[in-house]
Amino acid sequence: MVKVAVVGCTHGELDALYARIDDFNASKQLPDDRIRLLLCCGDFESLRNAIDLACKACPPKYRHMNSFHAYYHGAKRASVLTIFIGGNHEASNYLQELRYGGWVAPNIFYLGASGVVHVAGLRIAGISGIYHAKHYRSGQYETAPYTKKTIDSVYCVREYQVHQLSHLTPSVLAREKPSLDVFLSHDWPTHIENHGDIDALLRERPDFQKSIGDNRFGNPGSEYLLHALQPTRWLAGHMHIRFEATVPHPSLTLNAADQDSPHATTHFLALSKCKPNEACMEVLDLVPGSQTTTNDELLRVMMDVEWLAILRATHHLASHSRQPVDLPEEKMGITADDIAWVEKRLDEVHTASSVDNDKVRGEWPTEFVMMAPPWDGASDETMPKTSRESVLGNPQTDSFLIFLELPHVVTTPYAPVE
Repeated sequence: MVKVAVVGCTHGELDALYARIDDFNASKQLPDDRIRLLLCCGDFESLRNAIDLACKACPPKYRHMNSFHAYYHGAKRASVLTIFIGGNHEASNYLQELRYGGWVAPNIFYLGASGVVHVAGLRIAGISGIYHAKHYRSGQYETAPYTKKTIDSVYCVREYQVHQLSHLTPSVLAREKPSLDVFLSHDWPTHIENHGDIDALLRERPDFQKSIGDNRFGNPGSEYLLHALQPTRWLAGHMHIRFEATVPHPSLTLNAADQDSPHATTHFLALSKCKPNEACMEVLDLVPGSQTTTNDELLRVMMDVEWLAILRATHHLASHSRQPVDLPEEKMGITADDIAWVEKRLDEVHTASSVDNDKVRGEWPTEFVMMAPPWDGASDETMPKTSRESVLGNPQTDSFLIFLELPHVVTTPYAPVE
């Protein structure tokens, strides 16, 4: 059992979140009763400086630096390992640098545009962004500095992300592989309201009625993944209201006994944004379904072998074009040879690096690197000294692609800007 704190929309309120977690943990005598992991469901706002703030999609009056910059440059440290996905109010330039995931600050990990990791035996997957039909089939064409249009499209979910995640083995079929314990998204899967107390939802938020009636409420890509992957839990934010639902899944096997398996349903939980008296954080006791863990007390972010094989198998489909991406109708088979290549590569990298660091085999291979100057806490946060980045790309992404022996396609190699 792992005690996990879950947050809906963070909106940069890290000081308040970690204070709440610290108070909770201080009240517990036994280590197992304390929160060890924080999961954030988007709108995290990893704003390092004024340039990042200018890359956040929102009216200027709502642009505030908040507290992340202090965690970025080391004045403060996250008191528990934190994993987050992106929403529609983010430092989009920073998250684009780390498309495949990585450390945005010490002890704070971005899951990527889409990603899968293991922590304390929990298999955690997620997808960043929100749905917009106009951009869903496009490639990832946006680059910083953004225009008025691209700042509002860069965070939109692409069908390519859904296509990649759809290759994961569904939990109900995961006999020889770890099941999917948690899936994170920012917006909600379409039609999720039909699996919970929709009357109570509409009493509190009658403004949802029209979009539900017009079948525009939620993300159809997430709905597809919900039924295809059948995770034990699905956690979300975005709508600024707490909502629970239980989604039944038909058996994907011919064995009727599987209907009663633990993965015959998905429990959905959405939480509100972080502000006083709002249900923005809850503490869950999660049962790990994975053996991908370590025996030490330190929580480590472990890579997922199946996901690494999927990244390699689908990389040729990545596109930076505005045009619709031509995705195959049939899934690509992830073969035993694909998995064997990843396992061999994990052995090679661990053998080569074990002398220089204390990472275990399969642990996330990169370390946090501070690439951009942090906000000084005094200058006008809304007025960047320059509209240009001081760097392009991120060495964490370079290292990850080198590890998988893949080229940059929708990312940029690291280089200082002169």
